[in-house]
Amino acid sequence: MDALLHGLVALLRWLVLGLIQGLLEWLFLQLCYALGWLALRLLTLGRHPRQPLHQADPDAPRNVWIIALGFICLAGLVAGLIIRNG
Repeated sequence: MDALLHGLVALLRWLVLGLIQGLLEWLFLQLCYALGWLALRLLTLGRHPRQPLHQADPDAPRNVWIIALGFICLAGLVAGLIIRNG
């Protein structure tokens, strides 16, 4: 009985952590995509990406570069805040 209870708790923990990880990954991708979209829009003076932010699909293969640019911007913002606030 004790082993069954430990197994159920482990399964529940695995499911909850998987859901949390999936949610955080989705949120992180959305944030990086939005930052990359904005940065690319500013750098190209509004020419690229052509789709509006709310209509774009961050999961599309061509959008990996936008997500990477957003990650670089996010890392730069965090590094700047750390350096500024010591």
